Amino acid sequence: MRGPLLASLLDRNNNNFNLVRLLAAASVIVSHGWLATGGEHAIEPLYGPTPFTLGQHAVLVFFSLSGFLVAASLHRARTIGEFLWARILRIYPALLVCLFVVTFLVGPAVTTRELSAYFGDVTTFLYPVKSAIVFSATYHLPGVFETTPYPGIVDLPIWTLKYEILCYLALAGLGAVGLFRKVAVVWAVFALATIAYVLILVVPELAVLPKTAYHLARLFAMFFLGVLGWHYRHEIRLSPVILGIVVAVAVALHGYAVSELAWVAVDAYGALCLAALPLGAVRRVTNRFDISYGLYIYGWTVEQVLVDAMPDAGPLTIGLAGLVIASAVAWVSWNVVERPALRMKRAAPVGPAMLPAR
Repeated sequence: MRGPLLASLLDRNNNNFNLVRLLAAASVIVSHGWLATGGEHAIEPLYGPTPFTLGQHAVLVFFSLSGFLVAASLHRARTIGEFLWARILRIYPALLVCLFVVTFLVGPAVTTRELSAYFGDVTTFLYPVKSAIVFSATYHLPGVFETTPYPGIVDLPIWTLKYEILCYLALAGLGAVGLFRKVAVVWAVFALATIAYVLILVVPELAVLPKTAYHLARLFAMFFLGVLGWHYRHEIRLSPVILGIVVAVAVALHGYAVSELAWVAVDAYGALCLAALPLGAVRRVTNRFDISYGLYIYGWTVEQVLVDAMPDAGPLTIGLAGLVIASAVAWVSWNVVERPALRMKRAAPVGPAMLPAR
């Protein structure tokens, strides 16, 4: 039996993208329950049977879906300014509010410093500014989470946002010079990222490179795999048989460095297959809201608060309790910040039109 064409998922009423993102964000929170309770070197679920943790699989799903959907967004955009404005509205309003909440509400509530010392430390006020620009998870707030098993880390997942933004800018650059619609160029970008990724995996001498190089290559490859999916949306079919074959290949390559590539394919294709399932009422409900981003940016902080308050709680307890509490926070973020911000897309600044393909 032939599966549906990938192009059919671009109809909002014919996909489960919100559900897939929701499950991915929930997976990050559950997976981080092990880090929050066991520290930096804790073994998270799925690591061992696969080369990635549950949370890392979820991040790869995010990037592959993002490449597919953001490519569609660029195709619809009248100007580069309109495209970039839509991306800014999706990332920054909720993030800035999150950083404000973490710095000026959560921080004062859990810090071990006197409030006068907390607010008298310039680090407190630099934290949201630097985090919104550099997206580093290593910035600390005075006296906040200093005694947890993963000490000092206030909002771990935001490190991926800089790579997401770099992918947006790369795609916008292709659009600005008229190369986005040339599939050969997209193939070239994907191939360069994938080659760099493979070399880092298999050449021992490259192990000295900073983790940034590995993340950049892997996440760029995943994003542009999604962009290629958009280009071939009228040819690609979503079939459980094909997915089974891809999973079998990934399992067969277990223990080899390049098995990461096979699992990248599993995550990308599997996410699309899940998005295509006819889920009826579940689809209708989840398509009315998207709390995945709120879950992603608030989940770790919630888990750190829980670990601080319940130091003897286990990883699954922290992960599931964190998921429940973060869901409530994310619901508020969606309704109060994100959805109103997205309504501002019509106010996009004037920018250069995309050059026609040459």
